Parts: sequence; structure tokens; C-alpha cells
Amino acid sequence: MKFISSFLTLLLIYFLSIPCVKAADLESANELYVKSGLERQMQDIGQALLAGYRNNYSKSRRHTARDKKIYRNIGQVIKHSFDPQTMKKIVVNGLVKDIAESDMKLILAWLNSPVGTRITKMEERASSKKGIKETQDYIRNIKKYPISAERIRLIKDLNSSMNITETAVDITLAAQFALSMTTKKTKRKLSRDDIRELYAEFIKKNRSRVEPMMVHQVQGSLLYTYQTLPDGDLEKYVAFAKSASGRKYNSTTSLYMLKAIVRSSLKFALETSRL
Repeated sequence: MKFISSFLTLLLIYFLSIPCVKAADLESANELYVKSGLERQMQDIGQALLAGYRNNYSKSRRHTARDKKIYRNIGQVIKHSFDPQTMKKIVVNGLVKDIAESDMKLILAWLNSPVGTRITKMEERASSKKGIKETQDYIRNIKKYPISAERIRLIKDLNSSMNITETAVDITLAAQFALSMTTKKTKRKLSRDDIRELYAEFIKKNRSRVEPMMVHQVQGSLLYTYQTLPDGDLEKYVAFAKSASGRKYNSTTSLYMLKAIVRSSLKFALETSRL
């Protein structure tokens, strides 16, 4: 017993002697949210969903009374469900919780660097309404553009380092689930648990369909987004993505961005089901 007691005492001394990792502050997290382009991109999600819904609605020839009711109210439901400030709060609080101050300094240093700033502007432009249209045109005609083997390698390296395709699949499925609920007919009022169950079933059924499409889509989108970025700067981006702080930045922002979008999609599905 004396040995165990001494051992536990040593463990206590050891853990008490470890300095606590200081978490990032709210101001830094807000700066990261803006400088990374997340704020701009999250603000565009609701409008993108609205455009997708209206496109689907216009292609359907027959509309029930419920369809028409949803159409009349869809703008308000999206505005309420995909509130940019609510989504921002989820992401920013996650950044404060999971990113240490030391990592935050390195991340902001990258985002504020000339290369980091240029890349963020490219990403924001590509995620705009005009940029999305140009991206699709680029992907459809991609064989017309000369792309070096080195550029392909760098894009693939960036994609794998940041898990971009996986995150894109998750976000796409969440958005598609939300849209699917505008046409789903139910005999009773759905609860939050019902919505979560339907979401889980939707993911299980559709992931294998979406993943192959997104592989091609994401690579084409990345090639378009960074088409004017020199290989040397893209190499720097890959190096940052592979660094400890870069990996923390990517995993944390992806996690909480997805949480915010899924939460909004489930809320949208619930409100739509009750119209």
C-alpha cells in the first residue's frame, strides 16, 4: 500500500506540474472566422439553398396545396433556420473551445500573410454566386484547360491534407436532406427525434451515391479556385495544411462548420414538416 500511495502522490505532483494549455480568446476566434472567409461563406448558404429549392420547384409541373404553402413561406423558414449569427456562434465558440492560443497565433499569422490573404480572397470569390457558376462551367470544359501534373499533385495533396472531399460530402448531404423535406409527405406532426432519425436514414441511403460525384466535383472546384495561384504559393498552402496548427485549424473549422449546417438543416426540416 505504501508503494501505491507513493505512486499516486508522484502522479498528482506530475499532473499538477503540467502547465495548462491556454485557450484562444473570443476576439481571436472572431478574427479567424472573418479572415478565413468562413463568415462570407456561411452567409451564402441560405441563399444557395433557396436557389436550389426554387430551381427544383420550377421543374415540377404539379404542385399540391402544401407545396404552394411551403413556396410562399420558404424564404422566412430559410432565414430563420440558417441564421448566419446563430451559425457563427456555434463555430466561434468551437474555435475558442478547441484551439489553443499558441495555435491561434500561428493560424492568424498564416491568414494575415500575403499568400494567406490572397488564397482567402480566391476562396470567397469561388463560393460567390458568380463563382459557383464559373466553377461549373470550368468543370464541364476542364479538358480544354492545360493542367500540369505538378498542379494535379498539389491539388490532390491539399485535398487529402484538409479532408476537403469528406467535408463537402457531409455538407452536401445535410443540404440535400433539408431540400428533400420540402416534398416529404407525413401523416402526423414530426418531432425533433423523428427528424434526426430521418436524417440518419437519409445519410445512410445516399452517402454512397454522393461520394463518387463529389470526388470529381471537388477536384475541379479546387483547380478552378486556385488556377491563378502560382505552384510555389500552393506549395506553401499545402505545407501549412500539413503543419500541426494547420491540421488543428482545418479539423476544428470543418467540425463546427458542419455542426452549424447540420443543426440548421434539421431545424429547417422540422419547420418545413409543420407547414
